[in-house]
Amino acid sequence: MANASLATGSTAPSGTRTLRRGVLIGAPLLGYAVGMLHPTHLAPGESPWLYIGIHLLFPALIGLLGWAGDRWSRAQARAVADASAAQAARTHGALLASELQKFRLLPLVLVEYPDVAAALTHDAVARDRLNATLELLADRTDAADIYVIAPDGTTVASSNAREPTSFIGQNYGFRPYFRDAMERGSAELFALGTVSRRPGLYLARRVDRDRRALGVVVVKVEFDAIENAWARSTGASFAADANGVILVTSRPEWRFRSTVGLRSEEHTSELQS
Repeated sequence: MANASLATGSTAPSGTRTLRRGVLIGAPLLGYAVGMLHPTHLAPGESPWLYIGIHLLFPALIGLLGWAGDRWSRAQARAVADASAAQAARTHGALLASELQKFRLLPLVLVEYPDVAAALTHDAVARDRLNATLELLADRTDAADIYVIAPDGTTVASSNAREPTSFIGQNYGFRPYFRDAMERGSAELFALGTVSRRPGLYLARRVDRDRRALGVVVVKVEFDAIENAWARSTGASFAADANGVILVTSRPEWRFRSTVGLRSEEHTSELQS
């Protein structure tokens, strides 16, 4: 997700529309040529082909200018669409980067919070305080969930501790973000929640004290607000991972699809974020 590619797209003109323009321009010229062959239009002894050549020159020139003008106008419209897409990509990319930067700070701060280490060393009072702190922090930052996991994978504190779907006591030792954070110190993973089944980005960081791993702090981020903001703009916007899998998008039906699978008439302007 750190190297996500953001892109916006719009629909290009179809070949049927181009054929229709050719018919609309060519049919009147053909009708005019046939009309010129009628005897009432010819002077005695005048060659019909010379007459047709002279009288077709002007309308042919008009038709050529019309065709050139149509090509130019379509090229200009495409250029405007591309410029608009590029600007949307920059704006949407900045919004996404700002949100990610804000949420990535949370695990960094929380691993140093005294009640986190205390809760992971079986301090019941510290756990109660930490539950209240995490609930308040999630509410203030719009994080979907914030929770603390012991080395065996069991959740010991959570922002949703007072809800029926509380994570307290749940074991997340099988989740890749937990295993990777315990092994490497930090991890990020975009996945569906095992309880909520809602997609989101999991930011995990190991809690260390005296060179000993006490557990992991996890912040889950959901992107509903960003996707709704993107949806109000013209075109389609999405963020994809390094493998081209769409994770965040203004079109929900695109989520978890590959950017390679997008329709060929969708043109995009990309921005690294």
